[in-house]
Amino acid sequence: MKILAINPGSTSTKVALSEDRSLRLDLELSHPKEELAAFARVADQMEYRSRAIRRELDRAGADLSDLSAVVGRGG
Repeated sequence: MKILAINPGSTSTKVALSEDRSLRLDLELSHPKEELAAFARVADQMEYRSRAIRRELDRAGADLSDLSAVVGRGG
């Protein structure tokens, strides 16, 4: 079973990828306050954070084609 977990915080997003019972990837993506200031609401950051997550997962060579689940924390 392969699970992608996403935990967005105020100025960072934590991302973990586990497979079976092993942690395969553990990332903390920082988001500068200056960049976040461009968004009126937290919900408006979705595409910005999504691109950052995808970029780092691609950079790490993570294969997401066979995910069993995606879980998120927060709104």
